Amino acid sequence: VANFHDVQKRGKKTKPRLEGQPKPKSTKFNPANKVMKIGLPDGKLYRADVLGIDPGSDLAILLLRDGRDGKKTFPYSPLGDSDKLLVGETVFAMGNPFLLATDFKPTLTWGIVSGTHRYQPGAGNRMLVYPDCIQVDAPVNPGNSGGPLFNEKGEVVGINGRITIRDRGRVNTGVGFAIASNQIRNFLGDMMAGRHAEHGTLDLNGWYMKSPGESEAKVIVQSTFADSRASKLGLTIGDQLTWFNNDKVTSRSE
Repeated sequence: VANFHDVQKRGKKTKPRLEGQPKPKSTKFNPANKVMKIGLPDGKLYRADVLGIDPGSDLAILLLRDGRDGKKTFPYSPLGDSDKLLVGETVFAMGNPFLLATDFKPTLTWGIVSGTHRYQPGAGNRMLVYPDCIQVDAPVNPGNSGGPLFNEKGEVVGINGRITIRDRGRVNTGVGFAIASNQIRNFLGDMMAGRHAEHGTLDLNGWYMKSPGESEAKVIVQSTFADSRASKLGLTIGDQLTWFNNDKVTSRSE
């Protein structure tokens, strides 16, 4: 399991635009590479087929072709239950920050779970959205993407994918995010079947706002499609969203 942005085809670099020149056309979605080379801690490169992708939540799954010493199996770690993670729990992040591991032996950093069920918006075209991720203070930097986040049992509870950098450049600031293992499970079947994973939608927009004369903010329906399931069930502009699937709604991302 890896990040989609690790296997995505890169577009060609564009030349700087001079004043007066027309703006370039918007870049189209670049699909994933079909075959990748994976470096493992034994120092060797292995070919791997990209089986399935989920650009929406930045996930991809790859199948290693040839095992060690002629065997078709590789050592692996099981997926853990990310819903059981507690704030303050110890976690370990693996990866190859700044390509320091020229022999492919991963770097290990450790820290604690700073928060769970975080929401991180995407990078355009409804891509790379982290709707349910784990916030950690374990140092995670460029090159850690796609690496596992382990709990103390050695279970993979997340995939390291992004950091919050603000004004310090592309370096760790103590705020990293990993895609939760239970979020990965939602799309694992589709990806292993070689499909482009699909996400559901409510077909409505909700705002977290205060109504005139009220002190507390609420999640209010801001717009919806007339032919959507939500609209047919009676939701309309101005309605308050209070519960969803037996879970209390207290924020727009929920």
